[in-house]
Amino acid sequence: MKGEMKMKKALALILAVLMLVSLVACAGQNAAQSETATTETKTEETASSTQEASSAADGDVVKVGVLFPYTGSAAAVAEDAQKGIEFAVSEINDRGGIKALNGAKIELVYGDTQSNEEAAASEAERLISKEGVSALLGCYQSTITLAVQNICEKYHVPLAITCSTSDTLTEGAKPYSVTIHEQNADTVKTHCHFIQDMNAKEPGAITTAAILRQNDDWGQALGDGWKEGLKEIGVEVVVDEVFAMDVTDLTTVVSKLVDKKPDVVLNACYFQSMVLLTQTMMGMGYEPKAMLCSSSGETDNDFIPTVGNNADGFFTVSGWGEDVLLSMPDKAWIGEEYKELYDGEHYTAESAAGWAAAMVVAEGLEAGASAEPEALNAAIRGLSIPEDCWWNIYPYEISFNQETGKNENAIPVMGQFQDTKIVLTYPESICTDGIELVFPGYELSPLYKK
Repeated sequence: MKGEMKMKKALALILAVLMLVSLVACAGQNAAQSETATTETKTEETASSTQEASSAADGDVVKVGVLFPYTGSAAAVAEDAQKGIEFAVSEINDRGGIKALNGAKIELVYGDTQSNEEAAASEAERLISKEGVSALLGCYQSTITLAVQNICEKYHVPLAITCSTSDTLTEGAKPYSVTIHEQNADTVKTHCHFIQDMNAKEPGAITTAAILRQNDDWGQALGDGWKEGLKEIGVEVVVDEVFAMDVTDLTTVVSKLVDKKPDVVLNACYFQSMVLLTQTMMGMGYEPKAMLCSSSGETDNDFIPTVGNNADGFFTVSGWGEDVLLSMPDKAWIGEEYKELYDGEHYTAESAAGWAAAMVVAEGLEAGASAEPEALNAAIRGLSIPEDCWWNIYPYEISFNQETGKNENAIPVMGQFQDTKIVLTYPESICTDGIELVFPGYELSPLYKK
């Protein structure tokens, strides 16, 4: 029976991949031909999307849109989140679908943001107006997610934000979106607490810092937060560098690190620039006492195969790590099945975020017994998912502030790369048996061991 279920899941995932390949192949054509809603009033727009979504449930399926950068400069980074979403949907459908809707199955419909705000907004409108989705999931890059968030507010369609952490996404009234995991302010707070704790153990261990970030909303917001937070705890910023997502040479940036020798480097880098930064640092023989990353490029499944043990000693902040499942024996099967479905790939923070976002939408469909977007949105915002819920892989309750949509229970933790694997190390109280935080982190580096 278990083998049969896995075969069904594998077939479902293959179909999803084929649909996605078709989407990417037609991305350029879709960008040119996609139509946007042309109704004259918001009331008419909302009524149209409501009618489409309601009819989607009538055919024994509920359509849910998935928006990620499948082409463009960040194409590699969304794969883990997408796999987490598809894994969750296959699990929901295998368990009988949405029981409150007579077993309706969830059907995913994909859109390509192309790492472009206009393209993302256009795709969101297409998924809502033409495909009749009841909800959207996405979009990884915070600037892109903000553009989609505006479209969802226009059409009154719920958005379960996935892997986007900018605080602007939860500032002020956000009536049609929710965040499940940590945001930038939580990351800054955790990094600063870490620095204070290291200084408490070894006075004066960290007195200077470097800030490296991408030149988008996410990177800029994190950089500004770090500067303010570091100032409050008395740490001097001696290097502050901003670079493009498609940067091809970081020699000048790393030269400044070599010259100023900051005790800690805080970085907000997507996959390509994170790989480039790591390789350039190793090539120039530089490593700080602590390399504090932001749950982005360094958690991509391709990062370690690309840089090997050169990342050992680095820290990454996240609301989740695979070690969490070790403290949840009844949920260990989630990570095991994921690895089996995806040829041994690790269940990353992005995979967990995708899984949780899809599960939140499914819970909303069950609670509200409706695929109509307004009703679904109200049901999602009223959820309270306890830590011991069978699918909740986070070590905290999932519930939402009614004004901002933020999950204020989210608690970031920090992992450290040890022997090419991320293990949870901070706060040290969460360390599993046999795992210890290593500081300075460079003691694990191949440069240090030579």
